[in-house]
Amino acid sequence: MVYLDPQGMVGKGDSIEADIGGAKKAGLQTIWIRRGRSWPQSLPPPDHTVDDVIEALEHLARSYGEFGARPR
Repeated sequence: MVYLDPQGMVGKGDSIEADIGGAKKAGLQTIWIRRGRSWPQSLPPPDHTVDDVIEALEHLARSYGEFGARPR
C-alpha cells in the first residue's frame, strides 16, 4: 500500500465541478484556470485562480520549485 500526502499535491483544471470540486474533496490544493469566467459565489473558492495554463505552470514552479517540493 502506498500513502500519498495530499498536502503536497495540487489539482488543477478549468471544470468547476469535475476538476476543482473533485480535488477539494480529495483534500488537494486547487488551481482553477478561469479562461475569462467568474467563480460562482455560491461555492467555496479555489486556493488559486489563474487565467491560462501557462500561468498555472508558473504558479506551480514558484510554489513548489524543483522536484515537487511542498508549498512554501
